[in-house]
Amino acid sequence: RELAGVSEFFRGLVANMELALAQADMTIAARYAALASDSGNGVRLFDLIRREHDATSALAIGIRGGSALLDHLPTLAASLDQARTTVDPLNLLQLELLARRRAGETGEDLVHGVEMTIAGIAAGLGSTG
Repeated sequence: RELAGVSEFFRGLVANMELALAQADMTIAARYAALASDSGNGVRLFDLIRREHDATSALAIGIRGGSALLDHLPTLAASLDQARTTVDPLNLLQLELLARRRAGETGEDLVHGVEMTIAGIAAGLGSTG
């Protein structure tokens, strides 16, 4: 293994980094980026985020000596895939609510809906989202 002989702290750091990278869904992220009020800047910023995600994923995989994110933890990878079946619809709902807000819609129900999707996404990811 590539991480043989390194500190437990560094192992943990790489493991946490890999998990966060695996949780990040660039397809969904692109849809959030499309909500930017300045579409040109939104595209440029998202392109940078995608490149950094790809480069950091390659780095994490290379450090660990794998071929894909979480390929050494298939049960965890399957668990993340299962969580996406819950989280993805919440992301889509949140995207719709945010688009309505950007279009000028207001109201307590809209704000409450956004807050609830934030909580649901964070719970589904097992983190702060």
